[in-house]
Amino acid sequence: MEILKHSVIQNMHKYGLVGIVRDSNEKDAMVRARAIMDGGVTILEISMTTPGALNIISSIAKEIEEKHLDAYVGAGTVLDPETARQTILAGASFILAPNFNLEVAKMCNRYSIAYMPGVQTFNEIVAAMDAGCDIVKVFPASAVGIGFIKAVMGPLPQARCIPVGGVNIDNIEAWFKDGAYAVSLGTALVNPTKGTCDYDEIKANAEKIVAKIRSIQRK
Repeated sequence: MEILKHSVIQNMHKYGLVGIVRDSNEKDAMVRARAIMDGGVTILEISMTTPGALNIISSIAKEIEEKHLDAYVGAGTVLDPETARQTILAGASFILAPNFNLEVAKMCNRYSIAYMPGVQTFNEIVAAMDAGCDIVKVFPASAVGIGFIKAVMGPLPQARCIPVGGVNIDNIEAWFKDGAYAVSLGTALVNPTKGTCDYDEIKANAEKIVAKIRSIQRK
C-alpha cells in the first residue's frame, strides 16, 4: 500500500503544478476549484482563509474518490496543528503554509500527510527538512526572485522547492530552469479576469497553463 504523502509528492512532480483556490465566498471558490480540475490541474490547494474551506475540501475529496481521479486536494494557509488536524479529517491529502511550524509538522507526520511550509532562508529550509518536510514552499517567490532555488540547491541539492507568489505563465519556464520541483499558481490560474468567476474562462486558462508546463523540458 502506497503512503499518501508519497503519492502526492510524485503526482506534484509528474504534473508540475499546484493550483491555489482562495476566494471571499464558498460558492465561487467551488466554481474555481471545479474549473481548474476540469482544466487538467491535479493538485488543488484550498486556502483556509476561504469561507467554507473545510466543506470545499470534503466535497472535492469525495468527488476525487468516487471518480477514481489521479488528483489530490489539500489545505493552504494552515498556521497551527489544530487547524491541520481539522483539514486532515475533512479529507485534505496535504498541507501548505506561509510559515514553518514544528507542531504542524509533527501533526502531519502523525497522519503521514505531506507538509509544505513557507520558507525564505537556509535556516528555515534546513529546519523544515529536519522536521520531515519533503518539500518546502518558497514564499513569496517574488521577494527572493528567480535564481534563489538554484542557489539553495548548491549546498542543499536534496531540497525540493516550490515557488509560490508571483508565478505566472510568462515565468513558469524560468522557475523550472531554476530548479523548481513544481510551481504553484493562485490568481494567475483561478482569476484570469479579476472580479469575475466564469467557469469556462477559468477552465480555458487552466488548460493553457497545464499545456505550457507539459511543453517544458523538466528534470
